[in-house]
Amino acid sequence: MIAVLLNGPASATELSISSTSPIPQLEIGKRKNIPLADLPPTVRALANDERQSMVNGMLISDEEYLQRSNYHARLQDERNLQGRIKLRLATLDGSELSRFRYHGLLPDGPTRDGPWTSVIRVFSRADGLLIMLDEWDYVASGGGVVTVKEMMNAKVGPWPARFIVKKTADGRAISELTWASDEKYLTLSVWEDLSKPNRRNGDDLAWLIGIADQLDSVQSQASTK
Repeated sequence: MIAVLLNGPASATELSISSTSPIPQLEIGKRKNIPLADLPPTVRALANDERQSMVNGMLISDEEYLQRSNYHARLQDERNLQGRIKLRLATLDGSELSRFRYHGLLPDGPTRDGPWTSVIRVFSRADGLLIMLDEWDYVASGGGVVTVKEMMNAKVGPWPARFIVKKTADGRAISELTWASDEKYLTLSVWEDLSKPNRRNGDDLAWLIGIADQLDSVQSQASTK
């Protein structure tokens, strides 16, 4: 997936483009899914590079893996951040995530001390599996998102989604499922390779999509489609 973001966070695998970039489809407060051919040539080339990386997995550095894994020093208690979180977090009642241990929240922008329209919630399963839910309210941020049809290889509710596995050279993996609703840009990250079923616990892409489909924001918006 290519996310074209205005005034919003961008991960290392996303293409962040300023509001002056020549992408006529981009509109503030809107989500659009367009063909690859409709992108400007320079952006299209970057998109093609990312499409290729989706085939065999995306290589990430040890530093990036460790930075994402060593979140503890940045973790905050959600109860102490009321008034500074400027987005409606997805309700987890009834979802599989509600049965996991909730560790806290990582503010993710646009400012260091808040208010925040992008946050990451951190969970772990009883067996130690790490899961993160990243939510960015791009509408509240004055942002917009453009995704590329040819890079969508999954679906969450009614929304096209991108699944990709990021791996270090020694095989440590983070699987990501990313989608955009009419309000938010969301990513579920799991610290294991879900490109094929895990023989030990049965985890796979269908399991991850099932968790995403259980989020209240997906269910409520899917019912209006």
